[in-house]
Amino acid sequence: MPVFANLLRPTRYGRADRQTRAPFESKLVEKLAVSEGLLYRRGNFNGSFDQVILDALIAEKDAEIAFSPGFRWGTTILPGESITMENVLDQTAVTYPYVTLTPMSGAQIKQVLEDVCDNLFNADPYYSRAATWCASAA
Repeated sequence: MPVFANLLRPTRYGRADRQTRAPFESKLVEKLAVSEGLLYRRGNFNGSFDQVILDALIAEKDAEIAFSPGFRWGTTILPGESITMENVLDQTAVTYPYVTLTPMSGAQIKQVLEDVCDNLFNADPYYSRAATWCASAA
Protein backbone atom coordinates (compact mmCIF):
# COMPACT_ATOMS: atom_id res chain seq x y z
CA MET A 1 0.00 0.00 0.00
CA PRO A 2 1.83 3.15 -1.16
CA VAL A 3 1.50 5.83 1.51
CA PHE A 4 3.27 8.76 -0.12
CA ALA A 5 3.40 7.68 -3.75
CA ASN A 6 0.63 10.03 -4.83
CA LEU A 7 2.30 12.99 -3.12
CA LEU A 8 5.63 12.73 -4.93
CA ARG A 9 6.21 14.91 -7.95
CA PRO A 10 7.74 13.31 -11.04
CA THR A 11 11.49 13.89 -11.27
CA ARG A 12 14.11 13.40 -13.90
CA TYR A 13 15.12 10.26 -12.02
CA GLY A 14 11.65 8.79 -12.53
CA ARG A 15 11.97 9.43 -16.27
CA ALA A 16 15.41 7.81 -16.30
CA ASP A 17 14.01 4.78 -14.44
CA ARG A 18 11.17 4.42 -16.95
CA GLN A 19 13.58 4.77 -19.88
CA THR A 20 15.93 2.16 -18.43
CA ARG A 21 13.06 -0.20 -17.70
CA ALA A 22 11.26 0.21 -21.03
CA PRO A 23 13.22 -2.36 -23.09
CA PHE A 24 12.57 -5.02 -20.42
CA GLU A 25 8.99 -4.15 -19.53
CA SER A 26 7.32 -7.05 -21.33
CA LYS A 27 9.61 -9.60 -19.62
CA LEU A 28 9.27 -7.96 -16.19
CA VAL A 29 5.46 -8.03 -16.21
CA GLU A 30 5.29 -11.64 -17.45
CA LYS A 31 2.96 -13.58 -15.15
CA LEU A 32 4.62 -16.80 -14.00
CA ALA A 33 2.12 -18.08 -11.43
CA VAL A 34 -0.61 -17.05 -9.01
CA SER A 35 0.14 -17.07 -5.29
CA GLU A 36 -1.89 -19.50 -3.20
CA GLY A 37 -0.87 -17.72 0.02
CA LEU A 38 1.04 -14.75 1.39
CA LEU A 39 4.63 -14.70 0.06
CA TYR A 40 7.27 -12.64 1.87
CA ARG A 41 10.93 -12.53 2.96
CA ARG A 42 11.18 -10.65 6.20
CA GLY A 43 12.50 -12.70 9.09
CA ASN A 44 15.64 -14.41 10.30
CA PHE A 45 14.15 -17.78 9.47
CA ASN A 46 12.10 -19.12 6.60
CA GLY A 47 9.74 -16.70 4.99
CA SER A 48 7.19 -18.13 2.59
CA PHE A 49 9.00 -16.76 -0.49
CA ASP A 50 12.23 -18.27 0.85
CA GLN A 51 10.47 -21.62 0.88
CA VAL A 52 9.40 -21.22 -2.77
CA ILE A 53 13.01 -20.44 -3.71
CA LEU A 54 14.38 -23.38 -1.70
CA ASP A 55 11.82 -25.78 -3.17
CA ALA A 56 12.84 -24.61 -6.65
CA LEU A 57 16.53 -25.16 -5.84
CA ILE A 58 15.82 -28.69 -4.58
CA ALA A 59 13.78 -29.52 -7.68
CA GLU A 60 16.16 -27.92 -10.17
CA LYS A 61 19.38 -29.28 -8.64
CA ASP A 62 17.91 -32.64 -7.52
CA ALA A 63 19.22 -31.93 -4.02
CA GLU A 64 18.17 -33.43 -0.69
CA ILE A 65 18.45 -30.11 1.14
CA ALA A 66 18.87 -26.47 0.14
CA PHE A 67 20.31 -23.49 1.99
CA SER A 68 19.81 -19.87 1.16
CA PRO A 69 20.74 -16.61 2.83
CA GLY A 70 17.46 -15.27 4.19
CA PHE A 71 17.24 -11.76 2.87
CA ARG A 72 14.79 -9.18 4.09
CA TRP A 73 13.83 -7.56 0.84
CA GLY A 74 11.51 -8.13 -2.06
CA THR A 75 7.89 -7.46 -2.77
CA THR A 76 5.29 -9.13 -0.59
CA ILE A 77 2.77 -11.02 -2.73
CA LEU A 78 -0.81 -11.31 -1.51
CA PRO A 79 -2.85 -14.51 -1.88
CA GLY A 80 -4.37 -14.71 -5.37
CA GLU A 81 -1.95 -12.12 -6.77
CA SER A 82 0.08 -12.86 -9.88
CA ILE A 83 3.78 -13.59 -9.41
CA THR A 84 5.69 -11.81 -12.15
CA MET A 85 9.24 -12.14 -13.41
CA GLU A 86 9.94 -8.81 -11.71
CA ASN A 87 8.85 -10.32 -8.38
CA VAL A 88 11.24 -13.25 -8.84
CA LEU A 89 14.07 -10.88 -9.76
CA ASP A 90 13.46 -8.55 -6.81
CA GLN A 91 13.52 -11.58 -4.48
CA THR A 92 16.76 -12.95 -5.91
CA ALA A 93 18.72 -9.77 -6.68
CA VAL A 94 22.08 -10.46 -5.05
CA THR A 95 25.70 -9.82 -5.95
CA TYR A 96 26.63 -13.48 -5.46
CA PRO A 97 23.95 -15.39 -7.36
CA TYR A 98 25.87 -18.64 -7.67
CA VAL A 99 24.01 -21.85 -6.98
CA THR A 100 26.14 -24.90 -6.30
CA LEU A 101 25.49 -28.52 -5.50
CA THR A 102 27.93 -29.46 -2.74
CA PRO A 103 28.11 -32.87 -1.08
CA MET A 104 28.00 -32.37 2.71
CA SER A 105 27.96 -34.75 5.62
CA GLY A 106 25.47 -34.42 8.44
CA ALA A 107 28.29 -33.09 10.63
CA GLN A 108 29.07 -30.37 8.06
CA ILE A 109 25.41 -29.35 7.84
CA LYS A 110 25.22 -29.22 11.64
CA GLN A 111 28.34 -27.02 11.76
CA VAL A 112 26.93 -24.59 9.17
CA LEU A 113 23.66 -24.29 11.05
CA GLU A 114 25.44 -23.82 14.39
CA ASP A 115 27.62 -21.07 12.88
CA VAL A 116 24.54 -19.30 11.56
CA CYS A 117 22.80 -19.57 14.94
CA ASP A 118 25.93 -18.23 16.64
CA ASN A 119 25.79 -15.22 14.33
CA LEU A 120 22.13 -14.67 15.12
CA PHE A 121 22.05 -15.29 18.85
CA ASN A 122 25.52 -14.53 20.22
CA ALA A 123 25.24 -12.52 23.43
CA ASP A 124 28.40 -10.58 22.55
CA PRO A 125 27.36 -7.80 20.13
CA TYR A 126 30.76 -7.96 18.41
CA TYR A 127 30.06 -11.54 17.38
CA SER A 128 26.34 -11.22 16.82
CA ARG A 129 25.47 -10.30 13.26
CA ALA A 130 22.16 -9.90 11.54
CA ALA A 131 22.82 -13.12 9.67
CA THR A 132 19.93 -14.97 8.23
CA TRP A 133 19.82 -18.42 6.74
CA CYS A 134 17.05 -20.59 5.43
CA ALA A 135 17.12 -24.33 4.97
CA SER A 136 14.68 -26.75 3.46
CA ALA A 137 14.79 -30.52 3.10
CA ALA A 138 13.15 -32.50 0.32
